[in-house]
Amino acid sequence: MTNKKPRNFGFLVGKKKMKTLIYNGEVICDGTKSIDKGYILFDEKGIISIGDDTEFVDLLNNADSEKIDAKGLWITPGLTDIHNHGGIGYDFVSCNNDEVNEIAKSLILEGVTGFLASTTVDTVEEMAEMAKRLGSYSYQDGAMCLGIHMEGPYMSEKYRAVMREEYLRDADEDEYRNWQKLSNDFVKSITIAPERNGSLEFIKAVKDEVAIMIGHTDATVDVIHRAKEAGAKGFTHFYNAMSQHLHRTPGVVTGGFLEDELYCELICDGVHVDKDVARMTIKTMSPKRIVLITDAMPGKGMADGRFMFCKNWIIKENGATCIEGESRIAGSVMPLNEVCKNAFQWCGCSINDIVQMACVNPNELLKESEKGSLEIEKDADVGVFDEKMNPQYVFVNGVRKK
Repeated sequence: MTNKKPRNFGFLVGKKKMKTLIYNGEVICDGTKSIDKGYILFDEKGIISIGDDTEFVDLLNNADSEKIDAKGLWITPGLTDIHNHGGIGYDFVSCNNDEVNEIAKSLILEGVTGFLASTTVDTVEEMAEMAKRLGSYSYQDGAMCLGIHMEGPYMSEKYRAVMREEYLRDADEDEYRNWQKLSNDFVKSITIAPERNGSLEFIKAVKDEVAIMIGHTDATVDVIHRAKEAGAKGFTHFYNAMSQHLHRTPGVVTGGFLEDELYCELICDGVHVDKDVARMTIKTMSPKRIVLITDAMPGKGMADGRFMFCKNWIIKENGATCIEGESRIAGSVMPLNEVCKNAFQWCGCSINDIVQMACVNPNELLKESEKGSLEIEKDADVGVFDEKMNPQYVFVNGVRKK
């Protein structure tokens, strides 16, 4: 694969090490294309060239690029986590800009280059404040925050999970418009229960502005069909906090298998979804429909202990979480690269499948056309991973992160 159209690199004159050349690795461009013993050349403005190592002899002799021998490792797009509530002790609902960037730096250790800041339910006033605070985000370091995921408050009481029931309410287009105004249009995704009053009308009204995800819902399969027709784009943490596949009363899970155009978030941590169910789901739906996520909570990256999440005390112990005094699961603590490794081990996925589910699909869902795959002139969000999905090098917009 060579340059599809020429680029002007005059801006590089007189500047050293602005370009990076990674070579001698397997370049995984997207869910289908890969180059054995390939290379990628990029800078802060994007990907310059991708191809077979036989094409890059002149590049090796070019002194103005940093050169990295990938030694047979995978060269992939950076991972994207579209459902992430925080980590290293911080919760996005209360983070200031510096704390968002601290979480962003921690995500580099997972090979993540982009993420959504997921919130939980609260009062009208507090959710407006969340939108305003997160909407003032300014990038400092680490992975790039691509926007806000509002997980609620337009959700079902029956399947509220960790969410506080007193804050759940019917869909309100005016409230949503206020979030977007306060956040400078930074809300990119909303989780909604389509059976609630006004939900289908809400989906129709905002479907072109934000990704509508079905979740925390007691919907019937018929309502799922109508939500898809209204403009919903996918399912939040499939199987969790939703009506199930029952042969006489088919629910949300049944709708998920029937609606081929909708994405399904999947947490392959062995806690939220059994490994054989994860394998069946990926096999049946195909990787083109799955979005691997963490659903991380503040205890991710921390020792076992007690953490505040969604105004509940949560206990983290042995890789699992629950509300204090209950058995109810309260988010995940597994890094996204470990989720990807589980998909390898449990589901027989190829590295292209992993890139499809953890890079291509989440960015397509968010309409992030410059991210999620390795193509000429796209953003240089690049990861170099070993066979266990441990990141060896991570670049965000062409800049190496450590």
